[in-house]
Amino acid sequence: MMQTNPFAAMAAALLLLPTSPAPTLLSDRVTTELREVVHLSEVPDLSLCRVVETRRIGLVPYRRAALGYALSDTRCEGGQSWALTVPVATLRAEGHVEAWVPDAPRLSLGETVRGHLGLLALLAVCLASVGLAVMRWRIRLVRMEILGLRDGPVFRMIDAMCHAAAASDRSGPDAVEHIRDLACELTGMDYTTAHIEAVIARADRLQKAGDHHRFGVGLSARQKTMLLEGVLSVVMADGRLSMAESRFCADLARGLGLARAEAWAARSRVLRRRAGVAPA
Repeated sequence: MMQTNPFAAMAAALLLLPTSPAPTLLSDRVTTELREVVHLSEVPDLSLCRVVETRRIGLVPYRRAALGYALSDTRCEGGQSWALTVPVATLRAEGHVEAWVPDAPRLSLGETVRGHLGLLALLAVCLASVGLAVMRWRIRLVRMEILGLRDGPVFRMIDAMCHAAAASDRSGPDAVEHIRDLACELTGMDYTTAHIEAVIARADRLQKAGDHHRFGVGLSARQKTMLLEGVLSVVMADGRLSMAESRFCADLARGLGLARAEAWAARSRVLRRRAGVAPA
């Protein structure tokens, strides 16, 4: 007699079971519940309940509303319920409910806040993002005022070099003087190291590659390459490249939309200039 593999039989049985789609974590869900308001006088087995609807995305509620009243014989804790077919004013007039019961159900402040946590959290994130953007914009205006420049390719290059110096874990006087010399050469203005240090002190904290995108907005491909070369000349002024400096340059190249080959070519040109070799 041929024996069957019990594991194979189990697998076959599982394949025959009906399947249902798994719930999506971010799916929109609606739940309705009853919340007791008061017992009906002279009818002790019945309670007046509020019908409360809560909408959620996943586990986060974003809307809660009281839809109306219902009657329940389980103190609004599940079981059977019936829609209230007479106005609450009639129940008050007949003495079934107390005078404080409103004609339409209301949510308490706590219920309203807890039922809109998702919207409140989204609003808080939006306000924080707007506040951060405004603060960065105002600080950027201060940097432009210190340098006496308007927004454009020259300001972007000097600003990016100052951000690179701020992001470096070993930036020193040599880097500041190098930026000052390049800034004077680019603009024809007589900057001091104090100007450059003031700009570096007000540099934004760039935490991801997307933060570097704004340096290249509106610039041509050639201007983006020159900007990267200017930054590389600052961080490689001593012939070495730290991990923080390397990360900044890589994020800048990605933010500018430069290919890896273009970034390496820019690095090679900077190294050749440092070595006094004429470009090919």
